[in-house]
Amino acid sequence: MDQRLTSAAIHHTKEKLMAGISKKFGQGLAGLAIGLVVLGAFVGKDDNHRGSEDAPMPKVAPSPYAKLEKLHKVISVRPLDSATKQVTIAIRQDSIFSGGNQAKDVLEHARKDLADVPYDTIAVQMVEQLVDKYGREFEKPILQLTYARADVEAINYDRVIGWNVLNVAKVTSLDPISGHIVDQECFGDDGMARDNLKYAREFCLKARLAPPDA
Repeated sequence: MDQRLTSAAIHHTKEKLMAGISKKFGQGLAGLAIGLVVLGAFVGKDDNHRGSEDAPMPKVAPSPYAKLEKLHKVISVRPLDSATKQVTIAIRQDSIFSGGNQAKDVLEHARKDLADVPYDTIAVQMVEQLVDKYGREFEKPILQLTYARADVEAINYDRVIGWNVLNVAKVTSLDPISGHIVDQECFGDDGMARDNLKYAREFCLKARLAPPDA
C-alpha cells in the first residue's frame, strides 16, 4: 500500500515537473518570439532611418539673383520687395559715367535672369568712392537710377551705350554730395564733361535736379 502510494506520488510529482517544464518552455518560446518581433521593429526602423539618410536630397532651384550678385562691380542685390515690386542692385563705380556702362551690364543680365520675377522696376544704386577731409577713402551711394520693366526689356543691349542707359533712367539723389559730383562730371570745363553733357544731356539735367530719396 505504501509502495503504491509512493509510486503514485512520484508519478504525480513527475507530471507536475513536466507540466512546469512545458510551461516554462512555452513561456520561453513566447518571450523569444516577442523579442524577435521587437528586434525586427528596431532593425526595420534603423533600416528606414539609414534609407532616409541615403536618399538623395531634393534639388533646390538656384536663386534668380545669384548670377547678378557675381557680376563685376556689383556690391549687393536686394531681392524683390513685395510691396514696391522693385529689385535694388548696388554697383561700385569710378565715375557716374562709368556707372552708366555698369548699369547697362546689370540691366542686360537682369532682363534674362529675372524674366520670371514679377518686378515692376529695377533700381541701380550708384556707389561712389570718396575721400574725406582727412584723406580717408570711403564708399557712399550717391544716385539711384530707376528703370521700368518695359524699358529694361526694350533696350537693345548690342547697340546701346552707357550715356543712353543713363538718359532712360529716372534719377534720385541719395546724398547731397551727388550735386557736386554731377556738376563736375556734367558741367565741368574739361573735354570729358563736355562730352557727357553732349551725349547724356537728359541725364545730366535730371541728375542736377534730382529729388532726394524719401
